[in-house]
Amino acid sequence: MSETDENLFEECFEMQRNELQVLESMLLLDSADSGEDNVRSDADLDNSHFTVHYHHKNSGSNDSTTASFQFVIECRSDNMNQELSGCRVRVKCNFDRAYPLKSPLRVYSIRFLFPQIIVSNKQEQMMIDDCNRYLESLSGSESTYDLITYLRDHVVELWDSVSEKKETTTDKIIDSRVCLSTVGIHFHHIYSDNKKRQIVNQAAQLGLKSGIYKFGKPGKIIIQGLKEDVDQYVSILKGLRWQKMVVKIEKYSNHEIDPQGKDKDCASNIHQFFRKYNLLLFDSFSEVVNDFFFEKVLDVGE
Repeated sequence: MSETDENLFEECFEMQRNELQVLESMLLLDSADSGEDNVRSDADLDNSHFTVHYHHKNSGSNDSTTASFQFVIECRSDNMNQELSGCRVRVKCNFDRAYPLKSPLRVYSIRFLFPQIIVSNKQEQMMIDDCNRYLESLSGSESTYDLITYLRDHVVELWDSVSEKKETTTDKIIDSRVCLSTVGIHFHHIYSDNKKRQIVNQAAQLGLKSGIYKFGKPGKIIIQGLKEDVDQYVSILKGLRWQKMVVKIEKYSNHEIDPQGKDKDCASNIHQFFRKYNLLLFDSFSEVVNDFFFEKVLDVGE
C-alpha cells in the first residue's frame, strides 16, 4: 500500500468518525426535544438502539481501521398496516475504507425484529438494493443521516413493495418435482418465552405442519416440509441469539407430482401432497417432553 493511499484512508476514517459523532449528537437532541405535541412519522428511530463499531485490522504492513453502525427503526402508527405496526427494523451499514471521498456508504443487512414478520433472503436483498440505489442517486453527497431519514420515511413502503411478492406454502403453485426436507436441530437450551413463540409461530407462518420440539435443556427440534421453507425456517432461527445451535440431521427426498392429473387436488398445497402419500413423520408440529421421539425416529441423540 502506498503512502498516498494510507494518508487517504486515515483522512477518510477521521471523516467517518466525525460524521458518526455528529449523528449521535443529532439523535440525542431529537430524543430530548421530542414531545407529545410532535407529529410522529410511521417509522421513528429508536435512539437507544444506535450503535457504532470500529474494526481494527493488522496484517503485515497493512494496518487499518474501519467503521460500521446499526440502528433500529420502530414502526408505530395507528394508520399503518396492522401487520407492521409495532415492528422494529434493524439496519446495519458499513463504510468502505475510502468513504466518503471515493467510496459510497452501503447497507448490508435489514432485519425485521418481529415474530409475526417473515422476510425471505430475497425480500431482504430487494430492500437492501433499494436503499443502496437511493444512496447512489445522491451523487456522492450521501451521509448516514440521509440514509436514516430515507428509511424512517420509507420503511413502510419498502415492506409493502416486497410483501406483495411474498408467497406462502399453501398458495404457491407446485412444480412437477418437489423436495421433502427433514431437519433435526440441537440447542444448548431453550428457555426464552420469546424464542419459544418464534419457534412455533415461524413454523406456522411457513406452513410447516410436521415436526416435534422440546424446550428446556437441551432443546431440540425436528421439522419437515418443502426444502425451501425448511431452509428459511432454519435461517430465521439462526438469526436469533443462541448459546449453541447445531443442525445435526439433514435428510432430503425428491418426489414427482402430477398437478394436472392424479395430484390435481394438491396442485396448490404442498403439505397436502406430502400427507396424501404418507411422507410425513408427524401429524402436526407439536411439543414433546422427552428425547424418545428424537432418538427413535431420527436417531438424534446427544
